[in-house]
Amino acid sequence: MVQSTPSAQCPVAARGKVQLLHAFVAAIAGQIVIWPTRQKRAEHLGRGCRVRDGRLRRAGRQADRQRKHRAAQCVCRWA
Repeated sequence: MVQSTPSAQCPVAARGKVQLLHAFVAAIAGQIVIWPTRQKRAEHLGRGCRVRDGRLRRAGRQADRQRKHRAAQCVCRWA
């Protein structure tokens, strides 16, 4: 049986630590990516998809700006 010297074991141990670090970072990044989408999905399920006059509510940045604009107009109208 060949005895491995500490110098021979060192790169293997270092590689294991690096892999562990990468896995940890990937897990955190995965959580960061998954969490907001899950929150949005819950938010989406919480409210109805249809607007009062029966049109389907569009998703996306443009539609979001449009909703904000309409909300501001409504506030101005009643103020």
